[in-house]
Amino acid sequence: MDRLLARRIYEIARDDRGGAAELALNAVNALQSWLKAQKSISASKISEAARALQETHREMAPLGRIAAEVAATSRASNPVGALSRTLNLLRKHITTAPKAISEKFAHLLPHKQINIAAYSYSSTVANAIIRARKRIAIVYISEGRPGNEGRTTAANLARAGIRVVIVPDVVLLCQLPPVSHVVFGADCIMRNGFFNKTGTSLLMRSGLARGAKVWVLSDTLKFWPFAPPFRPSLGDINPNWKFWDDPPRGVRLADQVHELVPFLPGIKILTERGMMTPSVVKQMLRRLRKSIATPRKS
Repeated sequence: MDRLLARRIYEIARDDRGGAAELALNAVNALQSWLKAQKSISASKISEAARALQETHREMAPLGRIAAEVAATSRASNPVGALSRTLNLLRKHITTAPKAISEKFAHLLPHKQINIAAYSYSSTVANAIIRARKRIAIVYISEGRPGNEGRTTAANLARAGIRVVIVPDVVLLCQLPPVSHVVFGADCIMRNGFFNKTGTSLLMRSGLARGAKVWVLSDTLKFWPFAPPFRPSLGDINPNWKFWDDPPRGVRLADQVHELVPFLPGIKILTERGMMTPSVVKQMLRRLRKSIATPRKS
């Protein structure tokens, strides 16, 4: 593989703070730069790039979807032309879908100031809240330990002039403040649930129990119609996310960053195409399965 492309894919794989939408755009940018720099690219090189991308962030459906689309172009009669057209379409989707979601989110909120709870970091969620800031009084969010992505969200919202209250994770998850909406992002939307930061299930149940509207904001590139692309499990903690700097001998740090969050009755998924119930998502995934040639292996 081209050395520069390999390095950029490696950087995407190592990025443990970017959201799925951001990393998807980084991947398309890397592939388009590679395409522009090369005089000729063989079908085998395109397949190799797709395989490398496929192995990054298996919990993030957009990267798997991009890898599948790129792999499909290697089988076209003109692979380079097909790859160029595919990347242009992917870029258009990645850049326009979040804006459409933001507009729909602002339109759907009540015409009065409300309190919202958010969790972890999602560029789609942050942009939607900023777009609707005139209708939002307070956003409650937790730190998002051990990576502290919640702090990033809080800082972005505060810079946009939104009042933010940040609390420890256990407070938000176990003692939900008075909010009318609980809003999540997602890395991967599947038939019976979605991947997001561990703790999402608890906050979702708390919101539903208190009568809040629970919305998942996700563009349709995050829809994954196959078996879950990975299985969350308790493992060694990311060295960049240590929650104990100097544990004593014999103490091992472990974490489970993601969880599979079930679709519970009452939640809705807001996409660039509009609001969807889980049953509508399932119908769309059945149609989508027929159009994707190369799923990731579990």
